[in-house]
Formats: sequence, C-alpha cells, structure tokens
Amino acid sequence: MSEMVFIIPARGGSKSIPRKNLQLIDGQPLILRACFACLGSGIVERDKIYVSTDDDEIFAVVRSHGFTVIRRPVELASDSASTESALTHFLQTLSAPPKVLCLVQCTSPFISSADLKIAYEKFVSTPMVDTIFSATVVHKFLWKQGPEGFLRGTNHDPSSQRQRRQDLEIEYLETGAFTFIDTAKFGKTGNRFGERVLPHIISSSELEIDSQDDLDMARILSQLGNGTRCIPIPELIISDFDGVMTNNCAYISQDGKEAVRVSRADGLGIAEIKKIGIPIVIMSSETNPVVQVRGQKLSVKTLTGVKDKGKATLELCAEMGVHRAKVLYIGNDINDSSALELVGHPVVTADCHYTLRNKGYYLLKTRGGEGVFRELFEILLASS
Repeated sequence: MSEMVFIIPARGGSKSIPRKNLQLIDGQPLILRACFACLGSGIVERDKIYVSTDDDEIFAVVRSHGFTVIRRPVELASDSASTESALTHFLQTLSAPPKVLCLVQCTSPFISSADLKIAYEKFVSTPMVDTIFSATVVHKFLWKQGPEGFLRGTNHDPSSQRQRRQDLEIEYLETGAFTFIDTAKFGKTGNRFGERVLPHIISSSELEIDSQDDLDMARILSQLGNGTRCIPIPELIISDFDGVMTNNCAYISQDGKEAVRVSRADGLGIAEIKKIGIPIVIMSSETNPVVQVRGQKLSVKTLTGVKDKGKATLELCAEMGVHRAKVLYIGNDINDSSALELVGHPVVTADCHYTLRNKGYYLLKTRGGEGVFRELFEILLASS
C-alpha cells in the first residue's frame, strides 16, 4: 500500500468550453498544468500521479509526459456522472489502495505545488482528520431569498448596525483546486468529505475555469505572472527566424543586398540550451541566404523556403522520432499558427501578432531580435 497518490479526473466532453481540459494557458494544456503542479510538490514520484479520462487526446498528451493514465468508462464521463464515481472506479483499478488520495481539479489553473505540499503535511500530522480541501476565507455580506421572495442576510443581521467586513464570522469558500481524502473513510461512505474536515487556505488565485470569460481571465493573469511560469523541458525546439531571431526588419543596400540585425544574446542562449541536450532547428519561409548563414554560425539545423510550417513540423518530428507534444515551437506571426497549434509547447514573442495573444500560448517578455533564446534558456533552467 502506498502512502499517497494524486488523481486528476479529466473527461473529454465539456459544454461550456469545448475541449476544456486541453485548453492552453502559458502554452500548456490545463491537464498538464495540474500534473506538473502535483509533480512539483515533491510528495510523490511521477508514476503516482494519475489521470482518469475517457478521451484519446488527453490520454496521449498525458502519457507523452510520463504520467499514468487510467481509462475511464464512457458512462462515468457524462455530464451527470459524479466525481465520486470516477474516484471509485480509479481505486478499483489499483492493486492496493493508498492511505491518502488527493483529488486535483485541472480547471483550477493556478494550483501551487507549495500549497499541495503544506496541505499534505497538515493532513498526515493532524490526528483523525478525514478531509482537507483548498479554500479561501470569505469576508462578504451574503444574502439568500426567503419564502416570500425578499432577501435575508445569512451571515449578518441587516436590521442591526452595519458590521465591518473583517468583523464578520469567518467562513470558508471551497475552491475545488484540490482535496486530500482519507481513502479508507471514502471507501466506507463514497463521499470525499468525511466528518472531520479542515481547510487549507491557498496562496494562489482561486479562479476556476467554468466559462470562456474565466479562461480569458486566466490567460491574462498568467501573463501578469500569477503563479510560477515554467515550460517543461522539451525534446526539440523549432524556431521561426524573422521576427524571432531578428526584429522582423531587413536592411537593403543600394545594390539590392539584404541584411538583418541579430542579437548576440540569442547565440549565448542557443549555446546553453544545446548544452542541456535539446536539439534546435530554425524553420523559415524565407529563402534568403542570411538564414542559412546564421544557422551555420550557431551550428543548428536550418530549413528554409518552408511554406507549410505545420506539415514541416510533423515531418521533422517523424524524422527525429519526437512526439509533437514534446516539441517547443517559437513564432511571432500568423504563418506560424499551423505549427503553434500542433506542438505541446507553443511560445510566442512579446511583440507577436495580436491574433496569437489570446490563444493561451506562452508569451515571452522579450521582443524578436532582442535575445529571445536568452530568455528561453533562463525559463528552461528554472524549470529543470
């Protein structure tokens, strides 16, 4: 019997947002954000982080990153199916149940690994506790509708002198991000909440994605640095040239020769990334010799005259034996879209075309031609 496992339910269907659990924030599907938050807690190894899904694409994405996937029956993945039914099915697939089960919701995009660790330590050190769930403290005046149709105060008396918000009785709002559960108690009751329940006040945003507005807000918050921004180490990096390794401008002399401005910081960043062992490929739609010259200078494979970058990316993945979910692509404009939509780690420059900004791609702080690869190296270094 293991001490602890994470379980992340992630069905394929969603009415509010199609394919919700695969929507991107910071260039990463929601399901993977949850998986890596669990891994970052250091509580368990990767093979103790499980995803329960009925969906082939979610299955493939999760498996490509080395996490364990449990196939959930279709009847347990409908709109009416309860989370408890998914938990029960999951436990039935294990040879032995863990002592502690942590239910993690991937539609809470800012789960903190530190919160998971602290909440787990609290759970195992608190005698007789059945459940600890993620929560925030509520300091709001709450009302509900009475039988006659008018509102009544639920946590305050509106007929008495108005209280200050901070003087209200403490109440806790369940965020749904995670719940630590005593597995034996769950097995007896079929309910994730036992009789002895405690909250863990989270340090991150309580935002839960139920609508497109929530998803848009999460993408904005992520770009503002809400929580830790990271990119899992890819197996291959593909980069556009113009607008990424240049400032998207060209200098043309009176005799018609063309030149571009590049950043030495990119050279340093690429050299350091190659030391980590990640191959880099430059992919450009241009046929100008300057692209090949720069590629040779940096000692990286260079493809020029590429008309369909999505198709070329798939061909490159097949040639190099890399799953597209483990590829990082850096682009800046609409002709990069077909490749950005295919890979597991889409990244765009700070000055990318506006249509790429609302896709959930990882938005760098660096503009094209000003050291994009230097920033990328720092991000990968922090993620490793």
